[in-house]
Amino acid sequence: MTSRLNLPNDQEKNRAAAENFRPIGGRGPAVDEYTALQRQIDAGHYVDPHEIWDVVQALMEEGHQGYAEKLAEHLPD
Repeated sequence: MTSRLNLPNDQEKNRAAAENFRPIGGRGPAVDEYTALQRQIDAGHYVDPHEIWDVVQALMEEGHQGYAEKLAEHLPD
């Protein structure tokens, strides 16, 4: 007979892990935000420049330079 490990069920830790889960090949939360903003822009909706700038910075931090540059084109001069 084999004994089973008695592992704690840490619901808080499991919930945090589920929120941060990305499938293999997932691009990250900043790309998700980029996609949402780009859809709003393409639909002709107003997007606050501060919101665009925040997402541009997040994209750069995650290493998505191309997305950041494309989104930055929508910032005022």
